[in-house]
Amino acid sequence: MFGADPVKKANEAIGEIKQKTGIELAVETFPTVPKEMIDKVKGMNAKERTEFFVEWGRRRMNTFGPKAIHVLVCTDPTQLRVTVNDGAHKEGFVELDQRRLTEAMLMHLKKKDFDGALLGAVNVVRKRFELPEVGVPKDKETR
Repeated sequence: MFGADPVKKANEAIGEIKQKTGIELAVETFPTVPKEMIDKVKGMNAKERTEFFVEWGRRRMNTFGPKAIHVLVCTDPTQLRVTVNDGAHKEGFVELDQRRLTEAMLMHLKKKDFDGALLGAVNVVRKRFELPEVGVPKDKETR
């Protein structure tokens, strides 16, 4: 889904986020839901599907430690879920930041700009903790 250069930039930037804040940012992509759940998810209504992805996101986030921001991107069915645990909230990544991260990714994903979505997510977190953006020319950084 993502190009090699943006992944390299994102991984380096994520490492710096962890070093400076202790927060683990994880962006995971899945082509589909787990195989054993495909038929069940297809039969769900919108509310049930949302609940399924909220729970899946929580389970995945819990594997990344006590201070985590987890982004789950599923291709089929299409879904973007951003989950933040209490440790990351306590470090200052609040609900508004979570919405900003979601909106930044959606803006790019709707245009099929997958690399922009990845770097957008990383940059929302970096900006929240006053770290310089990555993959953006200095004169184009947002303030």
